[in-house]
Amino acid sequence: MPKKLFFLHIPKTAGTTFNAFLEQQYSYDEIIPRRFFGKNVLYVTAEDLKEHQKDLAGISLFRGHYGYEICRQFVDTFTTVTVLRDPLRRVVSLYNDWRTKSEENLETAPDLEKSLAFLAKEKSFEDFIRTDHPLIPRLFYDAQAKMLASTFRCELDRAELHHAALENLNTFDYVGITEAFEVFLSSLCVHMGWHYPRVIEPLNTARHHLKAQDLDADTIAFVKDKNAVDYALYEHAKTLSLKTANLALRQPAPAEEFLDLRSQDIPEITMAMPTPGIGWHVREGEPDALWRWTGPGKQSSIFVAIAPRPYTVQIYVVSIVKREILDNCTILFNGIPLPKTIQRLSIRKRFLITVELPKAYINPDQASEFMIQVPFTASHADLDPQNRDRRQKGVAIRNIIFVPQEDNTTPVSTSSHAGWQFWRRSVPATRP
Repeated sequence: MPKKLFFLHIPKTAGTTFNAFLEQQYSYDEIIPRRFFGKNVLYVTAEDLKEHQKDLAGISLFRGHYGYEICRQFVDTFTTVTVLRDPLRRVVSLYNDWRTKSEENLETAPDLEKSLAFLAKEKSFEDFIRTDHPLIPRLFYDAQAKMLASTFRCELDRAELHHAALENLNTFDYVGITEAFEVFLSSLCVHMGWHYPRVIEPLNTARHHLKAQDLDADTIAFVKDKNAVDYALYEHAKTLSLKTANLALRQPAPAEEFLDLRSQDIPEITMAMPTPGIGWHVREGEPDALWRWTGPGKQSSIFVAIAPRPYTVQIYVVSIVKREILDNCTILFNGIPLPKTIQRLSIRKRFLITVELPKAYINPDQASEFMIQVPFTASHADLDPQNRDRRQKGVAIRNIIFVPQEDNTTPVSTSSHAGWQFWRRSVPATRP
């Protein structure tokens, strides 16, 4: 079982990007379901945890917009992490998010949330942030501090709020800031034994929306006053982020994670499994038919160990954004391109990519990198301006099957292949 992690996700602090990365590290069954408690996670209590204690026994990744009251229950058994953001930028980003919520998002929302979304759509930021609506102080005034102090159900004065939030922030194992997210993620990868992604791209950002620099001086001063505690915490988070980064650099690097499929007669990678590697979006679909999009970069890989023998590899594609992406993608194993064939299946937009994998490309003593490389990525919003999905994607993969073949082929020479030589120098060692 992988190391356990609790991520206290403060809204609009790069959490969507981070969650996509976290999902690669854990199997579907190891992650707390989003609607597990049947209510807004901000109002989940320690009593709720006790009530569901047996159901939580197999959970290794706990993430969401929980208050610190919940995080406190995990500090002794989980690695705890959180990310803070410049308060002005976070508040503006949150306003953009509320004003672009769709009718589908709000269909089952409480009346207070519906009315807040209506105000955001109707009012300028300058008017909205000063509106007398009960959710605005909760979500837009010192909201980072309130999550860290778990004070959504009671009011504290500023001194009490600052003291409680600061005390709790200091208990986290890793603290990051959005503006230096790469430093935070790099430190955590060292600690957890994860592969650092080659591309980090914000996944939940709004285009052509209000930016902090667009605000007038009076509004900026008003927001800063209403978020004075958040600003103090943010400055402290900068210090904590550098401190944990320095500590991580001094630690011996653990062996990096990989999928060990050597005991399987027909090795198969499904998207319910952890996908240790780089370049995958969050899981989508039903539990028995999950898929992932490659992206946001052009390279998506999984580190896997399989028994050395020839294989026919079948890659099931369940959706594409553009046909050119599929036609011009490259499948690589340990840096070596494999010739491919593409078969269109009877179901719309579903395809089967097939490649032959020689035994000689598989190192029996090390994990291998299986990679899908696309020529470019695109979003559904690029094709349809009404579509709010702006994630850059390649192809959507449901599973990858390694079908064993008879081991009667002539060994393939790899010693002169540049990709193979690079791989032999850089691959992580197999765990003992």
